[in-house]
Amino acid sequence: FKGIALRLVSRTGMSSGRQAMVYRLIRYLLVAVTVTGITVLAWFNMKDELGDWAAGFVKLFRLEFSLGGEGGTSLTLGKLLLLIPIFYLSSFAGKFARRMLDNSFLSRLGVDEAKRLSAGNLVRYVVMILVFLFGLNTFLKINLSALSVFFSTFGIGLGFGLQNVIGNFFSGISILLSRPIKEKDRILVDGYEGEVVQIRLQNTVVKTLQNEDIIIPNSMITNSSVYNFTYEDRKIQIKNHIGVSYGADVEKAMAVLMEIGRDNRFCDHRTRPVVRLESFNDSSIGLLLICWIGDVSKKYEALSWNNLEIWKRFKAEGIEIPFPQMDVHVRNRPLESAAGRDESETGMIPEEA
Repeated sequence: FKGIALRLVSRTGMSSGRQAMVYRLIRYLLVAVTVTGITVLAWFNMKDELGDWAAGFVKLFRLEFSLGGEGGTSLTLGKLLLLIPIFYLSSFAGKFARRMLDNSFLSRLGVDEAKRLSAGNLVRYVVMILVFLFGLNTFLKINLSALSVFFSTFGIGLGFGLQNVIGNFFSGISILLSRPIKEKDRILVDGYEGEVVQIRLQNTVVKTLQNEDIIIPNSMITNSSVYNFTYEDRKIQIKNHIGVSYGADVEKAMAVLMEIGRDNRFCDHRTRPVVRLESFNDSSIGLLLICWIGDVSKKYEALSWNNLEIWKRFKAEGIEIPFPQMDVHVRNRPLESAAGRDESETGMIPEEA
């Protein structure tokens, strides 16, 4: 039948798109006819057996049990199967509410993409819960007050066994509302530096500089210090620490550092670089170069560029960059003291010549 259908459709002279659509319709029709025919034949040949099976399934689906003790809501297996479409309906309603909020309301207010995503996720979960509870009450005829015993027991279990889960959940809601971090922010938390990819109710996904995805619990973000390099803007300050020898021309070295800061292509040239004499160390005089860059993602490129230029220009200008040294002075003892020590240690008196 497949070959015949293909030949018939190809001879109609229709476009390829319409031919594919007609072929799909013919295929679906043949499948429907085949299934219907097999069902009818099975019914006439196995009418008694199918009737017994159907009666058994009906009894199974009508098996009742009470929810909430005596006087509670009665449920059957058939009603419980309705939880599947109710769940999918609530999921669809949540996604639809998020899409409508994003397209028709938040976009008109000019809200940025990260905030729209967070608000949309929050609205989605709220709508899902409300629609699911409405479906339980409407389609399954479950009195939600009958679930009070279940919810109280479940709450005790959550309090003891799911403390971290509940803590991360409310921490996620706090992050979505207070916005200490948002998607595409550059943060440093618990030693991990990277870009926030996604904020979820339980955890936050951060892509590190090594292109690794780190799943960080939300409670860690709310209960510890988080370095958000892009909280208000992406501009950031970088510092290069350098030491020169005590015999070097310090003012000349500071002038060279100032030129390097001005020539750095990663720096924001609207802000003047700063050079400071920072400290007097054991083997060097510490200098500091401070620059501002417009994008935090270029931080390490800017630091590397400065360090390489410092090495090149200090070498060309004859400015020495010292390394830590330690001078060891060996003191020789007189022969008499050494001989006296030998006598005291051995207890022997040397013989006279």
